[in-house]
Amino acid sequence: MKHFILTFLFLSLCPFVEGKEKEDFESYFRKAESFYQDKRFDQAIQQYDLMIRKGYQNASIFYNLGTAFISQSQYSLGIWALEKARQYDAADQSILDNLNFALKKSGLPRRLEVSFLEGWVFKFVQIFSLNIWIFFSLFSYLAFWVVIVFRLANKSSSRMHYFLFLFFSIFLICDFFIAMNVFYLRNPKKGIVVQSSVKLREAPAKKFIGQEVLPEGITCRVLQKSGSWLEVKTSSQLRGWIPKDSLKRL
Repeated sequence: MKHFILTFLFLSLCPFVEGKEKEDFESYFRKAESFYQDKRFDQAIQQYDLMIRKGYQNASIFYNLGTAFISQSQYSLGIWALEKARQYDAADQSILDNLNFALKKSGLPRRLEVSFLEGWVFKFVQIFSLNIWIFFSLFSYLAFWVVIVFRLANKSSSRMHYFLFLFFSIFLICDFFIAMNVFYLRNPKKGIVVQSSVKLREAPAKKFIGQEVLPEGITCRVLQKSGSWLEVKTSSQLRGWIPKDSLKRL
């Protein structure tokens, strides 16, 4: 029975970690929803933005944030938020309808397409939050070493290597999704320009003034970052540096 103890603890502790996080999320979300329903869109936007900065990100949050921006006629920010919502739930027709409405009202370019790889990553990585993936990883790592100790203490046990393989596999899988979350989802390589008439500069400094101007709402690929500047490239092959706060990453 000893070798079932770790599995039991692993499964029994998960709801407590999830429960606390869910309670915090619902508290923030109810407050944001209250502002949203009362049409206090400025306060709703601030609350949704706070949730996003705290790591609470899903289709509902970005959808409501996007519609709040659109209600304030901030179409480029609304499109950004709805594109983010679509990454979490590409099949939701209401997201697509509002996104197309915002694009039509603003006259901005057609919405982005989510690649198969992006869709796959978002689908599986978002099964749990980053904190839960870290919890699983740490637990499986500790369990792996505990099983090794049990095996050394009880050399006659022939099943311990199965549990070694199980916990080590869980550890590797969790670390893979943590890496995807940190290096892919939290460092996106695309973004939408959310300020009007942003100048492309030859280098990351104000003294360099470029000739090209990026219109608000255009989609760019982020090539690199230098301080408060981003080097970007458009679909028409324009390339240069823009202030970091002039672009919202997707």
